[in-house]
Amino acid sequence: PNVFAEAAEDSAVWTIPASEARSMTMQYPILGWGMLQTYGMRLMQVENSLEDVAYKKLPERLAALLVELDTDQSGTIKGVSHQALADRLGTYRETVSAILRDFKRQGLVELGYRRIKLVDTETLRDVGGLWEW
Repeated sequence: PNVFAEAAEDSAVWTIPASEARSMTMQYPILGWGMLQTYGMRLMQVENSLEDVAYKKLPERLAALLVELDTDQSGTIKGVSHQALADRLGTYRETVSAILRDFKRQGLVELGYRRIKLVDTETLRDVGGLWEW
């Protein structure tokens, strides 16, 4: 099958023929279990994305994405363009830029060149419908 992937950062990609993958999972069942867990997590991510598209408005989705992209919880997202955000959300760059300007006006973010500072992460979490467990 034809497969397309695009990495957001430098990555290493390995391919393995299906027959070898089957053989490896038979020989090492823990490998199959790990793959099943990975597929399950990815399926949940896709399902959550579909629910977001169906039920959340764009400002909610963008707020949630900004919180998600702050992986180190520093409050600063570096190296991400408005176009990259738009691509992740399936919308236009201009729409993302307008929402970010509105977030800035509300005091939720500060904007720089390929840099977004999350000023009020708690409110962004609320807007994005995210809750901490």
